[in-house]
Amino acid sequence: MAVQDNPVLYQDPQIEVKFNPKSPEDHILYLHKPGGEEGMGFHIPRRCLEELAKTPRDKAEEKMKTLNDIMVRYTEDLGLSVDSLGYAMAQAYIEEKRRYDINERQMRMRSGLTQEQYTEMLYD
Repeated sequence: MAVQDNPVLYQDPQIEVKFNPKSPEDHILYLHKPGGEEGMGFHIPRRCLEELAKTPRDKAEEKMKTLNDIMVRYTEDLGLSVDSLGYAMAQAYIEEKRRYDINERQMRMRSGLTQEQYTEMLYD
């Protein structure tokens, strides 16, 4: 599945995480105002989604503030918790990983190679 087919990795009424269409290794976090009113978008650079998703709960706020303090303050202004933001990041990362694993499996199957041969081909 191409990024353009379904760029959304996580979505609830106020939080949305998508691939960045201009740089598919990066992400965009959209925080919507209650009632679906347009809010703000924040750039999440490559590898940061994974880092935030794997961050222990007690360190999440500090790490998110390091990434973008305004994002954390805006989250709180909307009445959302940093925990809900962390949950969204983790779910988006899980979905991204799931899609990557499916795509890799499909490519391997099309190639006719065994898992070992395919892995060897990738890393040689």
